[in-house]
Amino acid sequence: MKCKVYLHRKATDGEVFYVGIAKNQKEGSNYDRPFDTWNRTKQWKEVYKRCGRDVEIHMDGLSLAEASAEERALIKRYGRIDLGTGQLVNRTSGGQKCVGTPMPKGANCKFSREIVDVHTGKVKFYGYRQVAEHLGVCKSHVGKVMRANGKYAIAQYDWGLMLKSKYDYLLKRRIDPVAYLKKRRDNSRRKWSNAQKYKRTDEHKEIMRQRVIMAKPWESATHHKGKDNPMAKGVINVETGETWGTVVEAAKANGINRYQMGRRCQGRIQKDKRFKYHEHN
Repeated sequence: MKCKVYLHRKATDGEVFYVGIAKNQKEGSNYDRPFDTWNRTKQWKEVYKRCGRDVEIHMDGLSLAEASAEERALIKRYGRIDLGTGQLVNRTSGGQKCVGTPMPKGANCKFSREIVDVHTGKVKFYGYRQVAEHLGVCKSHVGKVMRANGKYAIAQYDWGLMLKSKYDYLLKRRIDPVAYLKKRRDNSRRKWSNAQKYKRTDEHKEIMRQRVIMAKPWESATHHKGKDNPMAKGVINVETGETWGTVVEAAKANGINRYQMGRRCQGRIQKDKRFKYHEHN
């Protein structure tokens, strides 16, 4: 892995205020850490907001060990503000191999959702990923099951899992979490059973189809295209008297797109008043 050492200088006077290392990205990548403003410290952002920033690639094509050593040397040379030894906003002495620091996972990550076993009340998993790996399912499916008002109540009852925030909320309201999941499961089973029993008759289907046709003709079972579509608008050239059945046909005949033809028919193009909507037979 090839790395580079970069400097951030104040755009106002050119003073170095940050030293960092980054790995060289693959060819064609649009991401380059030295030019990124994301995931910077509060002190860095304050300087950036006040003075701006110029990026200087100090050294390139180094190994990770060489880049770390150079970073340490530069930080020692310029000094750190938090230690009162210099001008840098760096918060470490460098060389910690923080090239793409991995995000903490599981119990070590403060953003992980705590998931409890409703039967014991103890935290069993930290985050949806652990649940997905344990059950052998997709992480997104776990999120759908754990959703507060989702439609996967049967699966959630079988798993016996619940977000700790929801679990604490139910206990605060003196509701048994197990009984709560059981009630949701029974409701889901009842709705599913009723849906399976209900079958529309041919007469009912015909009534529904007619209602759709009356409400939205363009969504009917029989789709009419071109001038046969009852929603289509004809176009007339007021200078020549030539007519077209649809806006699309008029646009193609005049070498423009249908959006531009529509604007002309609505009178929005002041330079071209040749076209208007026309009721065709």
